Amino acid sequence: VYKRQGGTPCIAMFADDGRWYRARVLGQKGTSDSYNVQFIDYGNQDVVQGKFLKKVPAKLLTIPDQARESGFAYVRVPTFDHEVGEKAWEEVKGLIWEMKLEAHYVYEEERIAYCLLYPVGKTDAANSIQARLIEKGFARIDPSREIPQEFETAWRKLED
Repeated sequence: VYKRQGGTPCIAMFADDGRWYRARVLGQKGTSDSYNVQFIDYGNQDVVQGKFLKKVPAKLLTIPDQARESGFAYVRVPTFDHEVGEKAWEEVKGLIWEMKLEAHYVYEEERIAYCLLYPVGKTDAANSIQARLIEKGFARIDPSREIPQEFETAWRKLED
């Protein structure tokens, strides 16, 4: 019997395209036969009915997860539970949706990789996604970080 408890690896159908992907069960949704899952090679989450979860073939268990939790380097963006958090993340989505991006990993903290995010080919401080978020008031420079001068100068102008 295949157990669908939190942390269990699985293969889950992604409803948007009807294809099966590696995932991990995060937990059962209420008392229904639906489960919160995270697709481990993409990072997104979804609610999937139990009939759309399968046991992972052993050979796929040896492949490391391809998705990695990441965050914006050198800035603080409100979390979802903050009063403007949902609006801030809608702004992030609007800025990057369907855009080809370059992620430059800068540092890691508590298993989270922090990066500078840029439109492809525009890798200067003023064109970073962080700069756009600061400009729109949805991010602040992180005072606990030592920031390279190029970013400090460009971003301070946007905060004022």
